[in-house]
Amino acid sequence: MKKIVIVGGGVAGLSAGIYGQLAGFDCKILERHFRPGGNLTGWERDGFHIDNCIHWLTGTKEGTKLRQRWEEVGALYPGIGLCHTERLYGSTLDGKSVSMSCDVEQTREQMLSVSPRDGAETESFISAVKSCMRAMAPGRMSPGEAASYGAAMVKYGRMDLYTLAGKFRHPLLKRLMTDYIGGEYVAAALVLAYAAYASGNGGIPAGGSLQMAERMAARFRALGGELSTSAEVSGVRLENTRASGVLLCDGSFVPADYVVCACDTDVTFGRLLGEKYMPQRLRRCYADDKRYPVFSSFHAAFAADVLPQKLRHTEIFDVPPVQVGRVSVRRMAVREYSHEPSFAPEGKTVIQSMVFQRADDCENWQKMRTDAAAYKAEKMRIAGQMMSGLEAHCPELCGKLRVLDTWTPATYNRYFGAYKGAYMCFAMLPGIRGRRVGSRIRGLENVVLASQWQQMPGGLPTALNAGRAAADVIAALDRPGKRLPGRVAVLS
Repeated sequence: MKKIVIVGGGVAGLSAGIYGQLAGFDCKILERHFRPGGNLTGWERDGFHIDNCIHWLTGTKEGTKLRQRWEEVGALYPGIGLCHTERLYGSTLDGKSVSMSCDVEQTREQMLSVSPRDGAETESFISAVKSCMRAMAPGRMSPGEAASYGAAMVKYGRMDLYTLAGKFRHPLLKRLMTDYIGGEYVAAALVLAYAAYASGNGGIPAGGSLQMAERMAARFRALGGELSTSAEVSGVRLENTRASGVLLCDGSFVPADYVVCACDTDVTFGRLLGEKYMPQRLRRCYADDKRYPVFSSFHAAFAADVLPQKLRHTEIFDVPPVQVGRVSVRRMAVREYSHEPSFAPEGKTVIQSMVFQRADDCENWQKMRTDAAAYKAEKMRIAGQMMSGLEAHCPELCGKLRVLDTWTPATYNRYFGAYKGAYMCFAMLPGIRGRRVGSRIRGLENVVLASQWQQMPGGLPTALNAGRAAADVIAALDRPGKRLPGRVAVLS
């Protein structure tokens, strides 16, 4: 049986391993962290659970192709508990709120109620969301539906969210457009995200991110795969155009017939293989940080000793200025986790806040980490100001909050090797085509890629499909004319 060694045990690596086992290979995953999952993870603090990843998961709706894929890798299964919150997020300004509700008509009514003068732009936005919802539904679109979807993508694909916000007159609706993913992103990204959520395809799996990763790892092991944690790879051993295996940082060597690089592509081409093997499309992205920027975040998690009545799920609101890196924050995004009772003792909940950080802020955070005391003090200063902002917005939390943990772009770089601390791929800006980087690496016969960085904007579904594609490519290389089956048996 041919052996595949997979560097990286995140979603892409686990997916590659599972599909590799299903294709008849002997797969071994090497993960640098002490547990698999990569960014799909969470951790315990003082009797509370902090979830790092899933705000909502694309592909939870039964009958969709992506749901089938999630079931194939064991991440989901028929009957698994799914939470569907009543809104994607809400924006609050001057005492008024509008939500991106799971009921699109409800959102439309809220927007029109806040600002009848913005009726035309509101109708256009809601119409685009509905067109995308039809495009995401099972079955083929009618010619008219296809035309509406195409028109929506053309319109919202040509502008960023700052531009879209500028088309609205009311300050709250302006904020609604830019609060969730930032104003630099292409407006189509928000339209598509809201459409996926409103179509019922954005549930939250029971147990959150960590349990989902553990289910995938269990699926891999059940298929006969070998998973080694705390096993950091230093490089791929190349003999001309073929890899004979990988070298670990402890000096040991693991032989392989095929190698899958399922880690951050900056690690793959910065350390494991060398920059000369980097695909040109990827090279252009790294070289042009204006057209292909990356973002990360500063995070703080708080234990709340009460369940706040005023705060549910994700909300963005004004706060007194908070300096986070080079960013002066006047609005804060928070997420409340009472939808998952296992995350906190009864009657309590976890509240998390995040602030987007640019690449230069990540570099500053990494430099600061060299002085542990200064690094910790700065994190706690920011968390303290965030907590004050939370209490001002929601007075019932006064005296009921305490800091559980803080983490920065440097944390993502330290634990996952994330380029500039980015947990997603390059941001999609207007006019940028998200062309896919293939699994094959030019100049190497038996080394393939499996990474969310192969397709903007990255994320869990991209990583899942990248892993499957890598296994598919290896199956075709090893047995010409053979590919993975379209559907495989799933857990029941």
